[in-house]
Amino acid sequence: MSATAAAEATLYTTAFRRGFELERQLTVTEWADTYRVLSSVSSASPGQYRSSRIPYIRGFMDAISPMSRPRRVVVMKASQLGFSDALYNLIGYGLHLRPGPVLLVMPTSNAAKTVSKQRIAPMIEATPVLRDLVKDHRSRDSKNTLLSKEVPGGILMLAGANSAIELRNRPARDLICDEIDAFPDDVDGEGDPIMLAEARSATFSRTRTEVLVSSPTFKGSRIEREYAGSDRRRYFIPCRACGHMDCLTFDGADRVTEDGRQHHRIEYDAGRPETARMVCSECRTGTDERWKSWMLARGEWRRTAEEWDGLTVGFHLSSLYSPPGWLSWAEIAASHRKATQDRSLLKAFVNTVLGECWEERGERVKSKGLKARIEDWAADVPVGVGGLVAAVDVQDDRLEVLVKGFDSDEQSWMIDFKQLYGDTSQRQVWFDLGLLLGTVYKNPHGHELKIDAVAVDTGGHRTEEAYRFVRGRLGESPRTYAIKGGNVPGLPLVQRPTTRNRYHVPLYSVCSDTGNEIVFARLKIETPGPGYIHLRKSLADDEYLAQLAAERPMWKYMKGRGRVQVWDTVRERNEAFDLEKYALAALYILGPAYIKDLAERARTFSAPLPDNATPASEAPELAGSPRSTRLKFARRRQGIIGKL
Repeated sequence: MSATAAAEATLYTTAFRRGFELERQLTVTEWADTYRVLSSVSSASPGQYRSSRIPYIRGFMDAISPMSRPRRVVVMKASQLGFSDALYNLIGYGLHLRPGPVLLVMPTSNAAKTVSKQRIAPMIEATPVLRDLVKDHRSRDSKNTLLSKEVPGGILMLAGANSAIELRNRPARDLICDEIDAFPDDVDGEGDPIMLAEARSATFSRTRTEVLVSSPTFKGSRIEREYAGSDRRRYFIPCRACGHMDCLTFDGADRVTEDGRQHHRIEYDAGRPETARMVCSECRTGTDERWKSWMLARGEWRRTAEEWDGLTVGFHLSSLYSPPGWLSWAEIAASHRKATQDRSLLKAFVNTVLGECWEERGERVKSKGLKARIEDWAADVPVGVGGLVAAVDVQDDRLEVLVKGFDSDEQSWMIDFKQLYGDTSQRQVWFDLGLLLGTVYKNPHGHELKIDAVAVDTGGHRTEEAYRFVRGRLGESPRTYAIKGGNVPGLPLVQRPTTRNRYHVPLYSVCSDTGNEIVFARLKIETPGPGYIHLRKSLADDEYLAQLAAERPMWKYMKGRGRVQVWDTVRERNEAFDLEKYALAALYILGPAYIKDLAERARTFSAPLPDNATPASEAPELAGSPRSTRLKFARRRQGIIGKL
């Protein structure tokens, strides 16, 4: 065989074998770098798409490529980082090389129409391979509409998360949900819009791709929950000086990773945003922004979650990574400096620049600070107290009882605190409570004070037993009231009673938010006087103080309600704080006349008791609820139930 014939045979054999080889699939990154053209209508840098300009975007686009293992991808990000164009690259890739049903969901139908006109249509027009596939909407047989773009074998559908009709009956292999923190919680009464959309892709379980993207809003928002369930990837970049790899945060030792250590961070000199620089978390060397391109090109995505579901990949990125020419560190520092003077600007900075959830940090009473109000007095009751009330918190294994003394300015003293242990479904512990409520307390001048009223919480544990206890004490002293916490904000501390319960016991609803506000404000008062809370040294141990400091107010954004104040419990046990609310409820149920009379009673109790005087505990009852009237009510209501 001649040399020419041998060469021809080799060429033929090589070509024949290549004919049986599978064509290598392109990744979304490779498709974009090869085919995608940015339009001058929608991009500040029109022309051929170049992923090399934004290196971090490659990891995301590779993750949403068909040959990638994860089928669910979550992105919690700041604004203007190139992720929207990456989503459109996935759409273009699907229309061109992987035809099938693709569903893009925006927060509203109007937002979907805007994206179609301003982003999708310009991409199709500027990218030749897409322009040849999607017919002009003006042609007679075109299936190119505002919310639908058809190609041979595939279709792109756009929908609003606020319309169940648009989400229903649209099968989708690729599901893309953008700005999900702006999605409604419930759409047309049919449930969560993401779940409705996910149901459309159920038949594509093996080939589907689901992408959830959003800038975060408030703590606990949808995108934060989704990202928390992922492998939580962060973009690590090297220090120019020592090469240490770490991710990037902004200004301050309080910005730490999930494992409690510091990141590389951006710092700037006070009042000089132009000095912004990256400080290495390892060697503490500062690096100015002219090295940003070098660092971004050598960066890599790393998983930071120790445990995850194994199915969801998550990406988090802030504007600190913006490529040169987009948003500089100096501009970010200037925005931060301005935002520190305006809380609304600071929220926007955290959400849109740092790509983090906004959490309102309310004031908090600290248990260490409460120690300053601890006092000691020799007698049971100090001078100045005009009357006593009690509060009972019911648990499964104990009753917690707080006895408080008040004056007419609602200044209060901690008189007694007992924990009555026992199974509260049994009679014995309730019997012990009855004995405790009959305790007589003395002040330094020998005056005897009994508890005037007690509020028993019936809304949590052992509701039946609590009702029976209150019902059995109708007409007895002290006056015993059933209370139950309410969750309607803005109401007075105590509402009018109702008897709509099986024991026909007057039940007083206590507004928890109002009670929290009153108690919290009084714990912040530093000088004895109106509203001040005195704590007793022998009763208020460290655990009690920690329980008093267990609640804090926080402001949060809630869909449909805007910015609202909520109460956050910072530890599991908070009975001491609740008992303060219940004692106030007992005081307020006794009424303004009783509170006003406390001034005169306090003056009486401040004078030494003559040898032949009648002790205060044996004095006539206060006006407002004559014993005869209460006994009559008790006889009328007691019926066959009887006393406990």
